[in-house]
Amino acid sequence: MKKKYIVGLSKTHTMHPESVKQFFEVYPDGKLLSVIRDPGKWIRATSAHGKKNYPDAQSAVNHWRDSTKAMIRNKEVFGNRVCMVRHEDLTGNTEIVMRLDVGTSCRRPSAVNRFKNAFFMSPDH
Repeated sequence: MKKKYIVGLSKTHTMHPESVKQFFEVYPDGKLLSVIRDPGKWIRATSAHGKKNYPDAQSAVNHWRDSTKAMIRNKEVFGNRVCMVRHEDLTGNTEIVMRLDVGTSCRRPSAVNRFKNAFFMSPDH
């Protein structure tokens, strides 16, 4: 049977433009699934798991913001090869999201604006 998918989890890999470029060089037919989570829920989940990666709440918020900006940048640069999906949609409706959103949201240019509007007050944030 032929493999269809290779799945990996990387928390910071996609924050670095060169790493994303290399990913697509290695996997020319690959897609990058970027999962974005509500910042408040993300911080609570990080804290609940005993993660002490951030010295204070502001550092955690800054990391979330930088990561989310990187997801948006990757979508703008690599277009249809990057799919942006809300964590709540993925965990609440996994099959629907994987069948429909990943198949179509990769092609929807509105995905970038939807995430910008949902999580950032202005383009400078």
